[in-house]
Amino acid sequence: MGAGPYGPRMFFEAIEGEVEGERLRGRVLPGAGDWILVGADGYGRIDVRLNVQTHDGAHISLSYFGVLEMTPAVQNAIATGGGTSFEDQYWRTNPRFETGDPR
Repeated sequence: MGAGPYGPRMFFEAIEGEVEGERLRGRVLPGAGDWILVGADGYGRIDVRLNVQTHDGAHISLSYFGVLEMTPAVQNAIATGGGTSFEDQYWRTNPRFETGDPR
């Protein structure tokens, strides 16, 4: 999206993915994405929004906001479309799950 008055903005479409945990399993549905605003302090402000369909048919809206340190490994992954390992960056998020499913 390019540079703006508050720093470069980027968008990454999440075209596929899985959610898996002790009590939750599902897949990311189309229409998901990750918006990032990179500040002069070297941190990206992330805004991620996903829709998940669980293995048993529930629909969950998942969003999380936070910060991501734009380390050389992160910058390289963005530039090349590659990935990173957990230890390659510092990040903190605050997830929120919403559903109308009574379970």
